[in-house]
Amino acid sequence: MISAVKEAEILRLYFVERWSVGTIATQLHIHHDVVRRVVENDQSPTLRKRRSRMIDPYLPFIMETLEKYPKVAASRLFDMAMMRGYPGKESQFRAVISEIRPRRGSEAYLRLKVIFADQAQVDWGHFGRIQVGKAQRHLSGFAMVLSYSRALFLTFFKSHPVQPLNCSI
Repeated sequence: MISAVKEAEILRLYFVERWSVGTIATQLHIHHDVVRRVVENDQSPTLRKRRSRMIDPYLPFIMETLEKYPKVAASRLFDMAMMRGYPGKESQFRAVISEIRPRRGSEAYLRLKVIFADQAQVDWGHFGRIQVGKAQRHLSGFAMVLSYSRALFLTFFKSHPVQPLNCSI
């Protein structure tokens, strides 16, 4: 727990002096997470208003367009805003659009980490029939992929289809 005096000093350095979190943490000899927590939990009323941006008059139009067409490109939105009189630069426009547009959820997956010669994946498949002399034979294939190097081994066999085994484990 830090004192109210130190909290006030952190808030003054962050909001008035515009110091970064890391600089404040270094100068006051405290952890940067403490500085972040104090800044995020600040309940004091703000004395200054947020400056208006060039894009503010166009935000209702942008929000309406994004609701109708959520996948419209930022460059297309910029062109549409330019036709309506937007005077700003495209880079500033794209920065605001990236804040407004909802982020897609990331797909969860587990990347397997294997060591050399530890694991392989195998499969056996049927590839139809081939003509051998006057007889027709089944063509089967065996594939093995080494998990570490992704090296592939593939070979084919002339054989009968594999019969399922009745076994219990």
